Amino acid sequence: MKTCDDYERILREADMIKNLKCPGIPVVFDIEDNNDSICIIEEYISGKSLTEYISEAGCITAHDMADIGIRICDIISYLHECAGIVHLDIKPSNIIIRDNSDGKREVFIIDFDNSDMIDGRHAGHAMYITAGYAAPEQYNGDGSVRSDIYSIGILLLYMASSGHVQSFTSEAESVCRLYSNSIGPVIRKCIRHNSIQRYKSIAALRKELCSISDTMNYKKIAKFDITKKFLGFFRGKKSVIADKNNNCGNQGQQRESKIENNDILQADVRQITGNQWNTEVSQSTHHHINTGDFGFAFGEKL
Repeated sequence: MKTCDDYERILREADMIKNLKCPGIPVVFDIEDNNDSICIIEEYISGKSLTEYISEAGCITAHDMADIGIRICDIISYLHECAGIVHLDIKPSNIIIRDNSDGKREVFIIDFDNSDMIDGRHAGHAMYITAGYAAPEQYNGDGSVRSDIYSIGILLLYMASSGHVQSFTSEAESVCRLYSNSIGPVIRKCIRHNSIQRYKSIAALRKELCSISDTMNYKKIAKFDITKKFLGFFRGKKSVIADKNNNCGNQGQQRESKIENNDILQADVRQITGNQWNTEVSQSTHHHINTGDFGFAFGEKL
């Protein structure tokens, strides 16, 4: 038997999402309304909730955090800019992730029963609060674009802490320091108590996350290049110089020497990227190496 509150809540949700056309939002097929019940018939989204995803994966990379965050921003940006809707209940159980066999990741957002129109059309309806993920102003019955930004910040914090931190606490600051060279500053700005101090829009937040994602890809390449340069200096440079100073005129011998030296270099690269590399990184946390025009911190998870 439907109650008045349930009826209004479901009807309000149906009214807001029935015309949404976004790949990350379930399609509404129909709304069944009779004397006894009302329900929304919508697309079934297969995949895992972010809660399940983090529980199974444990620790994920800063690149993956940024990637998931970007995809969430894309959906929320559509809601804010195209539909005039604020979600107001962004949390792990409302995020569905599907990793396809082709390696493509898809992210969906579900559950719009706490959502509201930015223009206040549904203002005054009962607002449900998810402790930790709700922005401070939501406890006073207010919700805005920057409230969703706060919730995304806590969501990033949840991923960065492997699911252990789900609110702004002293532990949150520890997590931000751990990722001080990547996602940490973004989390800090998202979850400012004063909404004016947060990102002014989802687009601004997305831009920061894209920058992190690009940087993480760059670091992976740079770390390997730096390893090669160090090994080339200590292992290969002397042999190459010796070959160049050898005036025997036998170019064939020089080529064989360089090929042999390259084989040694490749073997050393494979070795240093294994346990030996991990040991050296753990002993070098927070030390910086600058090569050319770039630098990165050893010890940060990429």
